[in-house]
Amino acid sequence: SNKFVGNEAVNDETLLKVEDAAVSIQGNQFYGNSKAQTVGLLAENSSGFVTSNLFVMRDTEHTEAVFLDGSSLVLTNNTIDGGEHDLGVAYGLKFTDSKPTITNNIFITSNDTNQASIYCEGTQPDDEITLENNLFLRYSTSHLIFPAYIACNGDNLNTNAELEGSDELSADNNLVSSTTGISDLVNVL
Repeated sequence: SNKFVGNEAVNDETLLKVEDAAVSIQGNQFYGNSKAQTVGLLAENSSGFVTSNLFVMRDTEHTEAVFLDGSSLVLTNNTIDGGEHDLGVAYGLKFTDSKPTITNNIFITSNDTNQASIYCEGTQPDDEITLENNLFLRYSTSHLIFPAYIACNGDNLNTNAELEGSDELSADNNLVSSTTGISDLVNVL
């Protein structure tokens, strides 16, 4: 039950980093700030559970609420707001060479270019990655509609239909909702 808050006096920050560890991160709050490039949770070569946390990355130019590198964490029952910025990237969850289990989470992020609920690279969808029972709330201030996910090779955006070849990353196991403004998003919540 800790609260991690970004420091506006820095240009680049990670609120919590775990490395080579088995962890249980439960019931915490992670808040980015409006000036620094922010990673909420960075897990490198780790395993364990990330449960019932709140991630709010706000509107800095580059945010990643959760970044997994070579990790096999179970993410469940979290609210993950990847933030938004017109010129930068904002990801709710970014993972590389990882095999996460992602269930029962709420992802909130902008629906504009370079922003995604999930961005994965170096990992092809397979039966070791589970993505199910998540709610993806996507809002767009410029009325652009982009898919909720980015391809696991990091090259391009995937449509929900293109994910259907993998049961584990199928949009059928999740709910994706797009809105046209933050007021609509608040009404959904």
